[in-house]
Amino acid sequence: MPTIRSLSQGGVQPHESTHASGGSDAFLSTDLLEAIVKRLQESGGPTTLAMGAVSDGQFLQRSGTSIVGASSPGSTPLEVKIVRYQQVY
Repeated sequence: MPTIRSLSQGGVQPHESTHASGGSDAFLSTDLLEAIVKRLQESGGPTTLAMGAVSDGQFLQRSGTSIVGASSPGSTPLEVKIVRYQQVY
């Protein structure tokens, strides 16, 4: 694997920084990204929430500064609202 020089030594900017807001190849809010996430930012604060364990069949629930999996209480149906859908080819 090649050695990457630091920016102070005339090295190149790390690739991921080009995708940050204001970078040369910044992601747009309309771009569909596939990623593994450890944190999720909510829009109210904005507050960065840690991702907790979510099992199959559970829904996401905020618990303090984390997002965790929760089961529907008893046989109560959940109301689901689809905010945006984009088909990927």
